[in-house]
Amino acid sequence: MPRDDRRDRDDDGRPPPARLPAAHRGDPDPLAADGRPATRHTAAGGVRYSCVLGLEISVCAGAFHEGMMPSPDEVVTRFCELWSKPDLDEIASCFTEDAVYRNIPPTPSVEGREAIREFIAEFLATLDGIDFIVHRQISDHGVVMHERTDVLRRKDGVEISVPIMGVFEIANGKIATWRDYFDTAIISAFSS
Repeated sequence: MPRDDRRDRDDDGRPPPARLPAAHRGDPDPLAADGRPATRHTAAGGVRYSCVLGLEISVCAGAFHEGMMPSPDEVVTRFCELWSKPDLDEIASCFTEDAVYRNIPPTPSVEGREAIREFIAEFLATLDGIDFIVHRQISDHGVVMHERTDVLRRKDGVEISVPIMGVFEIANGKIATWRDYFDTAIISAFSS
């Protein structure tokens, strides 16, 4: 018996347009029966879709805002914002207990949250703050890389702009490794 597929066609004989996932059509949540919703809204206003296999696809970058850990991008973005009006304790809280910081090439690695806090305190002693102007930022598997310009605002009113390439490794919502790469000739401008 031939199959009647007219129900799968529009009036003009073409297949109907693809439909949005059930959660965005107003249909009942297809995974609600097992307690796993098909969608979750992100902090950036986007939505994540979950399929039956448990895979998730992010439609808009951002972390879940309901009890979920911030994304690596969000961790680094927040960290960069803190430097404009620096609070040492708040900045230090962004690091894991065993974090490593490296200003490449001029200084050796600084290891541990408390040692990084002390290093930052010395660095900030002559500054009112630093504006991190991020030009491009990418993230993949917990590694965040960005190109930025740091505008160091010295207490004497002088501002120094430093182009920097930053690399961050994020673990459990904290910075585990931070490396900054820049032209060492700029150091002489800062110390004069």
